[in-house]
Amino acid sequence: MIPRKRKNKLNQKTLDSLKEPGMYFFNDAPATAVKVTKNQRKSFYGSYSISKGINAEGRIRSTGRYKFICRLGEKPISVVREIVTNNIKKWNKFRLTNHEIWLNN
Repeated sequence: MIPRKRKNKLNQKTLDSLKEPGMYFFNDAPATAVKVTKNQRKSFYGSYSISKGINAEGRIRSTGRYKFICRLGEKPISVVREIVTNNIKKWNKFRLTNHEIWLNN
C-alpha cells in the first residue's frame, strides 16, 4: 500500500502539482520531504528518525524528525538531494530529544 502523500518522482512537475497542505515524501529521493502550507508555500525538509529506547513489549521506540533545508526555488532539486544524503547520518547521530535536553539542564 502506498501512503496517500507519497509521490513517485521528485521533479519540478511533481512539485508544481502539489496543492493540498501537508508533508509529501518521494520514492526516488529517500529522506527528502516537501511541506506545503495552507498558503501554498513549499519547503524542502530532511526526514529522519531517532530511537528513544525499548518499550515493555521489546519494540524499539522511535520518533520522526524533520530538518529544514530551504524554500522551494532557493536551491536546485539536485543540490537539495545532495544536502540530505550528505547530512542524514549526522542528523541521525543526535539522539537527544528536546524533552531530554530540558530534563538534563
